[in-house]
Amino acid sequence: MKLFLTALACLFSAGAMAVSGLVYMRVNALEDSLPEQVVEALPKAPAPVSSPPPAERPAESSTLSAGLDEPDEADTRNAEPSENREISPGEFSSPAYDNGMLFELVSVKRLPPEEDGSRERVNVNLRIKRVEEDVESRGINFYRSMGRNPETNEVYKTRVGYATQVSTRELPVDTWGDAYFGLEVAEDVDTIDLILPEARILEDVPISE
Repeated sequence: MKLFLTALACLFSAGAMAVSGLVYMRVNALEDSLPEQVVEALPKAPAPVSSPPPAERPAESSTLSAGLDEPDEADTRNAEPSENREISPGEFSSPAYDNGMLFELVSVKRLPPEEDGSRERVNVNLRIKRVEEDVESRGINFYRSMGRNPETNEVYKTRVGYATQVSTRELPVDTWGDAYFGLEVAEDVDTIDLILPEARILEDVPISE
């Protein structure tokens, strides 16, 4: 009986050892296969896709440069030269010498440049008329005439040797005669006041070219 029990115990021990070995082998097999399964189970990164080259944009340099080179319409209008206005007949006139004479401007023009390039010479042409019979006999010397800057009140005197002298008795009544005088006016002045002998001031007279 004792021998039987011993044999039975040995049999159970051998079975337990076989089961333990089988479990151990299974565990090892699971440990070896686990990393591969995990790696395979992980989502794979998508393969890089080569993007097509960006479409070429139209060149803008010509458009931009054109916008810079071409002035705005408003700038073009502002850049236009000022109007070269002529004097109309009778526009600038004044009685003179106690209403016995009448002075009327014909033209006020800037002369072409001199040899040194100066454009300060301005010629004033006018006509004079005797309107009264009993005008005192006297000489009208237009060398006494002057120009004046309407903005700064700067005075421009008559050029020596460039002025008419007329006698009041030389003109019949209601007859026109010609006269002139020359001034030296700064080039940037295009409007002037004219001070004539024994007459009222003619204001804001345009200087034409």
